[in-house]
Amino acid sequence: MTPSHICISVALATVTLWEMTTLVVKSRRYAPSTLYVTAKVPSALSAAEKKIAAFRNLTFKHSISFDANDDPHLITLEARRLMDSDKVAPRTGRVHLIGSDLAAAWLASDRLTRYDSTGQEGTPALRESIIGRLNGAPVIEHNGLEPSEGYYLHSSGLLVANVAPVVPRGAVAGESGISKLGYGLRWIQDYDANYLRDRSIVSSFYGVNEVRDERDAAGNWIVETGEFDADQLAVMRNKDGSPVVPVAVGTRKNVRVLKYIATGLGNVFIPTP
Repeated sequence: MTPSHICISVALATVTLWEMTTLVVKSRRYAPSTLYVTAKVPSALSAAEKKIAAFRNLTFKHSISFDANDDPHLITLEARRLMDSDKVAPRTGRVHLIGSDLAAAWLASDRLTRYDSTGQEGTPALRESIIGRLNGAPVIEHNGLEPSEGYYLHSSGLLVANVAPVVPRGAVAGESGISKLGYGLRWIQDYDANYLRDRSIVSSFYGVNEVRDERDAAGNWIVETGEFDADQLAVMRNKDGSPVVPVAVGTRKNVRVLKYIATGLGNVFIPTP
C-alpha cells in the first residue's frame, strides 16, 4: 500500500457518522413510494449543510486573499496554478463555490464566461446555480455559504460516508435497502404513543472527512506518525531512495480545496445622489 492509499484509508477510517432522521409520513399504513422517499432525501440528510460545515474546518494548504476590486480572472488563475503545483488531477471536477456577495462582485466584473454560452447542459437548478466559468471551472453560487465565503475545490477533496441503519426488531414494518440519489436509507413504521397514531420515518447515517495527501517540495508523499508501523516503514522509500520519515500528526494539509478570503464586498450598485 502506498502513502497515497493510506491517506485515503485513514480518512475513511475516521469519518464521524451523524444520524439524520426525518418524519416523512403521518398516519400512513404502507411504505412510502420511491418517488416520495426521493423527495424527502435532502431534508432527511442535510447533506449540503454537512459538506459546507466540513469546508470550514479543512486544513487548507493554500488560501488567496483579495478585495472586491481585484480581477476575478487573475484570482482564479492563481488558484488554478496552486492546485496544479500540487498535481491535483484531472482538471475536470474542479469548481469555484462562492457566496452571494462574492458572486455579485465577480458578475459585475464582466469576467465570467456565461454558462449558457458554454454548451453545457444540466438540471434547471444547476443552470441557475452556475453563474459562469473562470479559467476552465464552473463558478457556482451557493446560498448556504456566507456572502463573502468562497472555495476552489476538486470533487475528490472530501470523502462522504453513508450507511443505512438496520431495521429495529420492534418496528411494525421497515426496509433498510432503500437507495436513491446515491444515499442509503432506512424506512420504518411504528406506533407513536404520544399522538396515538402510526408514523413513518426515514433515517440514515452520514459523515464527511477530508483527503489530506500533500507532498513535500521533492514530490514525496508526506506520512504522519501512526499511519504505518515500523515494519511497513522499513520497506518504504522516497523517490530518491531515502527512507520515509513520518512527521507529526496534523502536519499534512489538504491540497484539493483552496480557500478564498475576500474583503471589501457588499453593494455593487451605489445610486447617484
